[in-house]
Amino acid sequence: MKQKIFISHKKEDTKKAEELAIYIKEEHNLEAYVDTLDDNINSTNDITDRIVNKLRDSSHMLVIFSEHTQESMWVPFELGVSYEREQGIGVCIWPDADDSISLPEYLDSFPKLKENEDLIKYLDEVKKYPSYDLEEISLEESKLTVENSLRSSNYAREFIDNLKKKL
Repeated sequence: MKQKIFISHKKEDTKKAEELAIYIKEEHNLEAYVDTLDDNINSTNDITDRIVNKLRDSSHMLVIFSEHTQESMWVPFELGVSYEREQGIGVCIWPDADDSISLPEYLDSFPKLKENEDLIKYLDEVKKYPSYDLEEISLEESKLTVENSLRSSNYAREFIDNLKKKL
């Protein structure tokens, strides 16, 4: 799997998310995905399926947390799915005003990126993620990759701990 960052955000922060995705692609040569609402989606089940599928296609998650995010029901859901999938997670604190914002307890476990240097450290950790293309490896190599990943420690916890030490 190639490194791909799912950018989780509240609808009001879509412009921030899109700017961040462009920065990640152009300045750090990493793939980033920003989910925007699609008028063709008719139900909560459709939204849930779409989010889970996009997270399945990602290796990491970056949450944009602003004063708007506190009211989101989707951001905590996406965080839970991402952690369960053992993805590397970072939380980019990005208020609209210079005032600090109150963070919910569920974010205590995750590294908080407050400055551009923190974001760069996050992206450097993402680049360390082992990238492989399943179509280019043999069945035997694929089996070994799966076996090794099952034996290894939780990538999400390892990523979070390493990044917290650097911040």
